[in-house]
Amino acid sequence: GISKAKAGKRCDIAQRLYAYKAQSGDTQMAMRYAQEYDPQTAKAGGCFSPDAQTAAYWYETIVNKDPQNNDAKARLAALKK
Repeated sequence: GISKAKAGKRCDIAQRLYAYKAQSGDTQMAMRYAQEYDPQTAKAGGCFSPDAQTAAYWYETIVNKDPQNNDAKARLAALKK
C-alpha cells in the first residue's frame, strides 16, 4: 500500500496509488493526498514536497464530491488567499 511505498521511498508508486484512489471518488484518500502537499501538513524529506496548488486541486476535488466537507473547504479557502 501507500505507507509501504512511502517507507521504501517508492514515491512514484505512492503517488500513483493516491491519485488512482482519490480520482475514483475516495474522498478520505483524496484528503490524505491533499495533506501530503499542503504546506501546513506536508512532511519534510518525504515523497511529497509542499505544493499549495496541488493541495488546492485535491481539496477542490473533495469539495466537488462532498460539499459538506468543512475541513477541505477551510484548507481550500486558506490556500487560495
